Amino acid sequence: MKTTLFQQKQILREKALRVRNAISKIDQKKYSEKILKLLLSMPVLQSSSSIHTYVSKDSEVMTHQLIYTLLERNINVICPRIQKHNELGHSTINSFNDFKKNKLGILEPKEELPSFSINDLDVIIVPGLAFTRVGNRIGYGGGFYDRFLIKTNAVSIGLAFDKQVINKLPHNKDDSILDYIVTEKEIIKTEKNI
Repeated sequence: MKTTLFQQKQILREKALRVRNAISKIDQKKYSEKILKLLLSMPVLQSSSSIHTYVSKDSEVMTHQLIYTLLERNINVICPRIQKHNELGHSTINSFNDFKKNKLGILEPKEELPSFSINDLDVIIVPGLAFTRVGNRIGYGGGFYDRFLIKTNAVSIGLAFDKQVINKLPHNKDDSILDYIVTEKEIIKTEKNI
C-alpha cells in the first residue's frame, strides 16, 4: 500500500522528534550556544532591526538567550502567538514578563500586547523537526510557519541541531523554503539563495 504525503510526513515527524529528544540536555545546551554564536555572526542578523523568533520549548534549539541578547541590543523582538483559525499573531516583547504559557505549554506574548505588522520584519527564526540543505523543513504539522512565511519577504532562518539535517524530505507546493539553516557546525545557505 502506498503511503500518502501526509503519512510520510507524520512518520518522519515521529522519527525526527525521537532523534532530537535523544540529544542529551547537556549537548542541547552546548549546541544551542554554538548555534547562537553562529546566528549572531550573520550579517543579515547584524543589520536587522526587527527579528521574529519562536520561544523554545522542550528539546528545540534554545532561543531564550537569543531573545535576551536581542533585547540587550535594542532590537525589536517579535514572537508568535497562536490565534483562532490556526493562524499566528505577532507581538513585540520587551522582556520575559511579556509572556504567558498557552494551552500547549508554549510561552507566547500576552494577548494585550499590540500586534506587529509582518511586513516590517527583517528576519524570521523558524523552528522545526527536520531540515534539508536545500531549505525544506518539517514542522509539527499545524502549517503555522508555512502559512506565515508565504506572507512576508523577511529572511527565514531555521535553527537545527546537526542531526536534524537530512538528505531529503517529502514536500509539496505549500511548504515554504528557508533561506538559511544554522546548526552547531555551520551556516547553510540554501538553494533559495543560490
